[in-house]
Amino acid sequence: MRDELLNGRLAREFDEETFAHKDTELRDEEARLKDQIDAIDDHRTDETSLVVETLNSPNTCATNGLEQIRPPSDASSRSLV
Repeated sequence: MRDELLNGRLAREFDEETFAHKDTELRDEEARLKDQIDAIDDHRTDETSLVVETLNSPNTCATNGLEQIRPPSDASSRSLV
């Protein structure tokens, strides 16, 4: 997009003031998008760390009042059929 803007300026399709304004808009939008991507990456990293920590610590589930998930026994699985 910035290349198109520069090419338009070089071809004198618009004046220097318009070019400067649009260039600033593009830089601001790029910075905003980079910030959003960084925030998403940080959030994913935090979630991943929490999941890994939880899975690596069997006491975490017990401490939080959660029981281990166990597959149903043969007797209970037959009663559903």
